[in-house]
Amino acid sequence: VGNHVGAMQVDRARETFYAGCFMSTCLMGFLSFLTWAFSRAWASAFVSDEKVVELIHTAGAIFALYYLCDAGQIICTGALKGLGLQKLTAIGAGVCFWGITMPLTYYFSFFTEYYGGLRGLWAGFMYGEVPLVGTYVFLLFFFLNWESHALRSKERLESSQQRTERAERVERVERVER
Repeated sequence: VGNHVGAMQVDRARETFYAGCFMSTCLMGFLSFLTWAFSRAWASAFVSDEKVVELIHTAGAIFALYYLCDAGQIICTGALKGLGLQKLTAIGAGVCFWGITMPLTYYFSFFTEYYGGLRGLWAGFMYGEVPLVGTYVFLLFFFLNWESHALRSKERLESSQQRTERAERVERVERVER
């Protein structure tokens, strides 16, 4: 996305984002299904205690849903960074991970009967990532003007190149003076 935005190919940037969303949803959907469908067999290969196998199996279902949420977060974060919105992604990560995920993980792991322990750990991450992904998807699909962000990126790049050229000229003059 960032390469296309920098080249002012906004339609290509948007298509790249959509392709990434489609590919990650397909791949992670398939892996999520495998994680859920074979979590009992996978756990049984390493553990013989049936209680632990059941715990891993139920946590596997939650982890499988987390896969999908995390894939969406990764794709959306990459697109937002490509549009030059690194500050937005940092704020989103800070709010959702530290403000939502950590308290939910703590609460689910230690204070709920169903989610207690391992299930609570993954449930907290899954539920904490849902608002982050939802916000990013809303912004990227419905709210952001990709063209204006591409123009801003181009302006930042040009001003950065001008500063670099000025610094190089000053350095050359200083070398000549020595």
